Amino acid sequence: MIILQNNLAKVVFYKKTGLFDISFDDVVFKQSDFLKNYTVQNACQKDDNTICFDLISDNVIYKTAFSLKDEYAQISLFSDDKMTNVAYPQPFGTQKGDLGVYPIGEGYVYPVDKQDLVYKPMRKMYGDISMGFWGFLRNDAYLLCVVENIEDAHLHTVRCDDGNLTSYVSWINEKGCLGYKRNMRFYFGKGSISKMCHTYRKYREEKEKLITFDERAKLNPNLNKFKGAANVWLWNDGGLESLYLKDAKVRAITDEILNERRKIAREMKDMGIDRVMWNDFEKSNKDTIEYIKSLGYIVGSYDIYQDVIPKDVLHLMTPVRKDRCKHIEAWPNDMIVDNDGSMHKAWYLTGIDGNKYDQNSLCDMCAIKYATKKIPDDIEENGYTARFVDTTMAAELMECYNPKHPMTRRDCMRYRKILLRFIRDMGVICGTECAMEEGVNSFDYNEGNMSPSYYRAPDAGRNMTTLYYGDNVPERISQYMLNAKYRAPLWELIYHDCVVSYWYWGDSQMCCPEYTQKRDLINALYGTPPLYSINVTQWHNMKEEIAKSYKRATKVAYLTCGKKMVSFEYITDDFLVQKTTFENGISVIANFKDEEYEDFDGTIIKSNDYIVLGE
Repeated sequence: MIILQNNLAKVVFYKKTGLFDISFDDVVFKQSDFLKNYTVQNACQKDDNTICFDLISDNVIYKTAFSLKDEYAQISLFSDDKMTNVAYPQPFGTQKGDLGVYPIGEGYVYPVDKQDLVYKPMRKMYGDISMGFWGFLRNDAYLLCVVENIEDAHLHTVRCDDGNLTSYVSWINEKGCLGYKRNMRFYFGKGSISKMCHTYRKYREEKEKLITFDERAKLNPNLNKFKGAANVWLWNDGGLESLYLKDAKVRAITDEILNERRKIAREMKDMGIDRVMWNDFEKSNKDTIEYIKSLGYIVGSYDIYQDVIPKDVLHLMTPVRKDRCKHIEAWPNDMIVDNDGSMHKAWYLTGIDGNKYDQNSLCDMCAIKYATKKIPDDIEENGYTARFVDTTMAAELMECYNPKHPMTRRDCMRYRKILLRFIRDMGVICGTECAMEEGVNSFDYNEGNMSPSYYRAPDAGRNMTTLYYGDNVPERISQYMLNAKYRAPLWELIYHDCVVSYWYWGDSQMCCPEYTQKRDLINALYGTPPLYSINVTQWHNMKEEIAKSYKRATKVAYLTCGKKMVSFEYITDDFLVQKTTFENGISVIANFKDEEYEDFDGTIIKSNDYIVLGE
């Protein structure tokens, strides 16, 4: 074995296995001999802080270096050889009482020894995984595992022989080879979830300057109206259904429909729903948009640069789908081509014959030219002040093998950021689906980071106004999506002062009416605003409850917008009373218990309610 040591930590490296232990203070994190797919040769100590060795997997030699810095250890791998994927380093062993910390959406914390957890065994390290790390808490100590190259990495969550949960990373090839040096860091120290996240924020600031909300608002004053704004998708009755009915026709957006939308916007304002981002999925007109803006609301529109209907099946699509597909001219020349020469398959549609047909994916390198042709005219014609670009920060990062627009996954990320920045630089509030942190400087808000896809209702992406009651509430929503024992605001601890997060439109504030108050409570604790995805009839049936929800959910979001979340803590041992604190002195104590909670100073917090301190 080889030992590296500094004033903060000691690392023991085992030359035969490539395993290593990290010790600091009185804590030791030991790796588990879980992976069996490699061997180690030629391990030697290069200098006081570095070990070099050859990692051999599937007959590929990876030149590997392990080093101990002041506050972290680092692993680097590189090879010029052809390869598919390689998994290294080994997962760290965990023990009873440890907590696994994962940036799944906003964040989840799992007891590693809980045997009946429902979790996804493999995730790409973007999209549903919003940030490039995972970690473990052991009493008052943490180990933070940071992946520097998320575009070409997968996170595997497994149970070792002792039954405890742990994780490791695998590196996937970039067009058939490793392509570039792959790096991981392991930060260690004493502290809580908050300390772990502060450490990660510092790391991110070393990679790039983060643009805060207040800095953005200086360039786009409309963002001041956005503080604490509820996100509203109001669907015309029958509008959502027309997307999926095989005999659906394109409906004219009549004066009657537009007048009803104006009336509802006025009702919202009169009921005290003061701050709203009103989104149009279906067509509107400038007069209606200007009227809604006159209420002090932001008005946004829907856009997408991913899915394109192939021309050879266009005749099998409904008129509604033909009308909504805005980039048909891009097919086939600007589609993503996979390494087998075929066009990449995308979101399927049901044809008029009842069969399912795959769309194809627009190459992200090409998407920008369509955006620059379309968006400026749309904004000038209609006066929108916000734009939601669907899937851009949620869809799988792709390689493209078309020689006219070749693309790696790193390129793909870069072009997606350019697309979003183009929109934001036009003075429009820019939103996207989910939240890849690599794009955090490119968008102002996201929809879906509060609602990780693995815990949503089935097919939530097609059921944006479905309501679930009683036994029809999916178990994953009640047991995981809205379970405070597992949720934690990791994203907010790192990026609350930069961007705004919402629920997903198929997992919105009212989708499970009996759980709306719990969603509102999560919003209040996190300092995030609510999202309502409803049709006209649902508004009329539920408007009183929506107004109550708005008042519960938006207060803290308004008070803390653009402010760092400085701490998150569990007040009770069962994790059901939690506290967040923001840099402007605002604190929230949320009680997720089924009974009231008495705070240390005698304050009573009702079940599923909260108090705000420091106003």
